[in-house]
Amino acid sequence: MNPAIATFPPCQVFYYLAMQKCTFSALHSMETMDKIRLQYDDQLPQPDVMLAFLNQFQNIIHQAGSLSRYFWPSRKEHRSRGEFLRNKFAMKDDDPLNNRELRNALEHFDERLDDFVLGKNAGEFVPDYFGRKLDDKQGTRHFMRSYFVDTDEFTVLGEVFAVQPIVMSIGSVNQRLTAILQGG
Repeated sequence: MNPAIATFPPCQVFYYLAMQKCTFSALHSMETMDKIRLQYDDQLPQPDVMLAFLNQFQNIIHQAGSLSRYFWPSRKEHRSRGEFLRNKFAMKDDDPLNNRELRNALEHFDERLDDFVLGKNAGEFVPDYFGRKLDDKQGTRHFMRSYFVDTDEFTVLGEVFAVQPIVMSIGSVNQRLTAILQGG
């Protein structure tokens, strides 16, 4: 790839529009999640609602991963484009979009599931959960995928991830994209 192509002004709009598709999809999922959350009244939602909520969150993470690759491409020949976009959007390396742990946990779920089930001999296995964090003093409840409304945490196979920093970063990128595309 010619490293100058992404920095060539007439081509920049293509990158911005592609990135905006990611932010719009993530924002739509956030709106859907907010609607579901508003209906939540300390009762566990029906399984289909729980699944819908978790799937929307998973979409946000996939979109965050897509945005991340624009700013921090993995292949060397695309790194100048990433550097250009990071500078344009004032993105720092400690931005939550650069942390790929959650995205990797979802993208490699099958491999991690192998290790997860082999490492657990007993207990209650919960495939999907959306609600308040449950007391588990014995450590026998194993969540495969969950969102705790009271702590704003998402778990994947026991790994806990903070939601708010990712959401805030996507919102910030979207605001900047909107300003750029409107001539700002």
